[in-house]
Amino acid sequence: MDGGLRSYGYDLDFDSQHGLVSSYGGTAADWLEDDNNHVFIFNLPGVSIENVRMRMVGTDVFELTGEYSSFTSEDKHFLSGLNVRQHIKERPTGSFVRRFQLLGEIRVEEATFFIQDGVLRVTLPKRRIRRIRNIPIIAKF
Repeated sequence: MDGGLRSYGYDLDFDSQHGLVSSYGGTAADWLEDDNNHVFIFNLPGVSIENVRMRMVGTDVFELTGEYSSFTSEDKHFLSGLNVRQHIKERPTGSFVRRFQLLGEIRVEEATFFIQDGVLRVTLPKRRIRRIRNIPIIAKF
């Protein structure tokens, strides 16, 4: 990243190649790109896929939102009725947002995702850009 600032709880970074990248609440992400796809890999340990939303904002901003649960149903069952003091709280809780400014349009209808062991992989196929071809001009007098 080339630089960063903080605004209204969002971490904003400007990447000279890709534009604005923002986050709120934080979740680790990798962004990979080849000629055909943008691929995003997110660490989402303990996040249920039902608590995750993905969308395109306009034609060029990919957004991932979600929520970490503070306790699982098993945790709540264990803690019910007990006089419990919490000594350490390191696991993330609450909402998160990640936004990525993409160059070019995406074929949203062909986007795929896969989640396993708390790792979400999202593949966003690029819309092919038509190549520019020069048209020769022949002057006839």
